[in-house]
Amino acid sequence: MDNKILVYYGDYKIDDIYDINDFLSNLEIDLFKIQQLISTGKKNILRERYVILTDIYFLLFDPVPDHRSYGKLLFWGDIRQLTSSKGSSEHNNNLVLEWKNQEKSVISFELVFGAILVKDFLEIAMRKINKVKETFNIFHDELTRPNSEKKSYDYEKLVLLITFKEDLLEKNKSVNTMKELMNLYQSVIEILSERNDENFATYLKKLKTLMEDPEFQNQLGCNESSIETTDKVIKKDSFELSNSYYSAAHDEDKVVVKDD
Repeated sequence: MDNKILVYYGDYKIDDIYDINDFLSNLEIDLFKIQQLISTGKKNILRERYVILTDIYFLLFDPVPDHRSYGKLLFWGDIRQLTSSKGSSEHNNNLVLEWKNQEKSVISFELVFGAILVKDFLEIAMRKINKVKETFNIFHDELTRPNSEKKSYDYEKLVLLITFKEDLLEKNKSVNTMKELMNLYQSVIEILSERNDENFATYLKKLKTLMEDPEFQNQLGCNESSIETTDKVIKKDSFELSNSYYSAAHDEDKVVVKDD
């Protein structure tokens, strides 16, 4: 918070079962009981769903049969990446949501609202999105994209994030933090080199010192598996989808026949 940098810690696991009441204990989290409209051939199928909006995530759950207070996580999406469009005039309480990740993959689905109106849901979602954008100046996932997709990041933001990571490294020599710092150093060196700014030598020296650190070299060589696990903690995509998302409908699903 002090650095106004949003770094993801912890994770939600697709296909895991969650107690929905655990979310409701936090007054900042919103729950919506809705239906999802899925097209399968000549049929439209309605499935019951729980939607939860946390501070930074949209979560979609499939209620567990005979245990309605539990839900299986089908999808999580970064709330900042949420785009929407209303359905046709015949379905004015339907909402189409869409996400795009860094590989330009797209997922979209249609939700059918009942007791709560679409406009009310959008107002709550926009309030959360604006709160995140106003609270944080730097979003960690934007600074950890593959080299092929790097933008010309703001120099001040990179320097701020480097300072933040260097402070973390002083407290705890994490291999993951070291690797992140290496990437950040390389990014700022590229920017300064393009500007013909001699300050790039400062970060070049920092990068060299870090790479020559005996402890870093030792951990890098001996703990590749732990590095790989830690890397997964930081979300670099804007969504994750369950493989069972488009599976066959349950027997109790309501079927709506398409019009010709």
